[in-house]
Amino acid sequence: MTRLAVTVLIGQALAVLIALTVVADMTAHRHTQLLGGVNIWGYRGPVMTRKAINELRIATVGGDLAFGWGVAAGETSTAALRQAVSFALDRPGAPNRIFSAVNLGAMGLSPARYGGRLRQFAYLNPDVVCVLFDPPGPRGRAWMPSDESAVTAATGYVPLLPLVLAEKQRSRVVVVAATAFTNADRRLFSALHGTETRDTSGEDLERYGSAAAETTSASLNAGARVVVVLPPNRRDHDRAYHGAVANALRPLLGSARVALVDLGAQTELFDEWLLLDGVNLSAAGHARMAARIAPTVLQLLAE
Repeated sequence: MTRLAVTVLIGQALAVLIALTVVADMTAHRHTQLLGGVNIWGYRGPVMTRKAINELRIATVGGDLAFGWGVAAGETSTAALRQAVSFALDRPGAPNRIFSAVNLGAMGLSPARYGGRLRQFAYLNPDVVCVLFDPPGPRGRAWMPSDESAVTAATGYVPLLPLVLAEKQRSRVVVVAATAFTNADRRLFSALHGTETRDTSGEDLERYGSAAAETTSASLNAGARVVVVLPPNRRDHDRAYHGAVANALRPLLGSARVALVDLGAQTELFDEWLLLDGVNLSAAGHARMAARIAPTVLQLLAE
């Protein structure tokens, strides 16, 4: 009986500990999802509610450029695009509509994985998907959210507390514990699912183009209209990557549901005063980029 009582007490203590950890993790999400973090399901901003009948929903998918490192969720190109579209369509006498937008961008995500991330969140039912390609080249920042989590793979829930504790806590014990959990989570994921070699050096031309075609097809299959956005050129050979995307999308561009916005020549979007750290766009930079994309989104909706 004594041994049984001890076992029960240990089990209860573990259950309480897990419950408290989940509550703390959800609190970390609430405090960061509108700033630089993600919500419990792994995308920026608050969790989206079920789509209403009169709702027009825009989704963006991509890597660093779509995620918007360094700015709040409400300052990304996703939020600016929703605002531009609502200003154009929400006029006196027009049908009552709700305008929403969801940012599915992920830090460090390569173009080859855009389609998979879009399929992961197909249940959000966007009417328009904007595919924001990163400039080709290295992706140096840490991944957000991590794509190697056993917890996420099993439940869909994205743990954030270990990352917050590792970055914000000064206590070495807490930092070590948070790092140990993250490493154990990744090792378990690797044991269960294996690991893919991440492409941190950029994409070759063929993969860059095929990624655009795959993501566009995934969007169309979900019933959405698609705008593929190519970023301003930062290097001379970026034009070749843009050409690869245009060639891959040529069979789809005849459709009234697909459009291509090539911002390659608009290098002023990456002017010094529109950047935070010489690489990532500021809030003003995201607003400028959204202003370049909005007319094409409105044209697709009109058609």
